[in-house]
Amino acid sequence: MTKKWVFLTISVLLLIVVGCEEKAAVIKMKDEPLIVESTQGDFDYNIIFNYVTLESGSGKKLDNDLISIEGTVNLSRIGTYPLLLKASYNGKITELIFEVRVEDTIAPIIHFVDREILLLIGETEKLNPENLHITAYDYYDGLITERISYEGNIDYDKEGSYRVTFLATDTSGNQVEILGDVRITSSIAEYGRYLYDMTTKIYWGEYYLYDEKLESPDNRLILNHDDLVSVSFTTRARQQFENLANVNNNSELKGIGVFFEINSANYYLLEDKHENRLDYKETVLQLKSQSEDKIVFEAISTYLSTDGTYEEKRPFVLVRIDGLWKVDEYHFPH
Repeated sequence: MTKKWVFLTISVLLLIVVGCEEKAAVIKMKDEPLIVESTQGDFDYNIIFNYVTLESGSGKKLDNDLISIEGTVNLSRIGTYPLLLKASYNGKITELIFEVRVEDTIAPIIHFVDREILLLIGETEKLNPENLHITAYDYYDGLITERISYEGNIDYDKEGSYRVTFLATDTSGNQVEILGDVRITSSIAEYGRYLYDMTTKIYWGEYYLYDEKLESPDNRLILNHDDLVSVSFTTRARQQFENLANVNNNSELKGIGVFFEINSANYYLLEDKHENRLDYKETVLQLKSQSEDKIVFEAISTYLSTDGTYEEKRPFVLVRIDGLWKVDEYHFPH
């Protein structure tokens, strides 16, 4: 009997010791997944601690500082990123795979040069947004102008204004819709004025869409410069325009954009070459000649002087290339 009781006593003590031994810690996750928006910034790994808790084997809450994280999350790339969470407690290692999903849920934007688009009667057969000074930009995909479509009926052989819905969809399926008007005119003078004013405003940087992700206060990347000038100008006029605008071409990002220096007036041109003359009054266009593929205006700019006013006359020339009217010669009026 004595040996039997001794055996039972030892067995009970062993069970008590084993039962009192602390188990490994437990990492518990919330049921909801961690989904973050794609950006160009860095992922804040501390967010993970809002989705997990650490407990001892007996259910006691432990400090999340005991958890280490292995792996990386690239916010600039959509996808699922598995991270290895490790917790060391009482000499035991606990591991858990935790997934972070990076998604793009922000719709692109459509950037208009002018919400009313003016076209010459009979000059167009189909609306091509890429030729209309419209830019589509998505924070994840970048420039997606080629993904612009439109809905609406336009009679290109009849004067009038036509309401159109422009749409742009990014690769994640996010879509933006925006209304615009397409007006058909038979007036060469009106159409010339439309392109002249557009060219002047492009020169002043009013139609540029710049990359807000670049935080430099002195320079910003113009995203749609190439789109605007390739549609607006012939090769000769583009060179003339960029000389006038003193563009600093960014060779490393060729085809993406150019840098303009920002001056105190907040336009994207060099201050020493683009001071707005206080004596400038107005510019009037006079049609000088017209052919099937060329329209020549005389741009008469009026300036104030102590003796009254004086005029400067310079050519403003449009040529048609592949069915698209482009500026071939332009002189900044003021």
